Amino acid sequence: MQPFTSFCELASTYVRKNASSLSLCVQVVMLTGDNPLTACHVAKELKIATRKVLVLTARQDQWAWQSVGGSRTVAIDTPPAELGSTYDLCLAGEVRVYYKG
Repeated sequence: MQPFTSFCELASTYVRKNASSLSLCVQVVMLTGDNPLTACHVAKELKIATRKVLVLTARQDQWAWQSVGGSRTVAIDTPPAELGSTYDLCLAGEVRVYYKG
């Protein structure tokens, strides 16, 4: 066995082994220390994120949910149930500032 397993091999193994969980409507959460855009991309590849993704982002001291491409911005006070029914959500490390504030 090679000492390095490629991302594609890991991703395909994950999807094969977890396909039953994903089809049973089990909510999957991914925790990572990656850059939010990298994490969103990996989540899409692994089929953890199946809808459009919004990232909680601070711009000029104003917090908002923003799409990965930046084309859509959703107000921070949008009810969580409304967000969760339409989007997959990404919270980066900087969000700690928002919740401590």
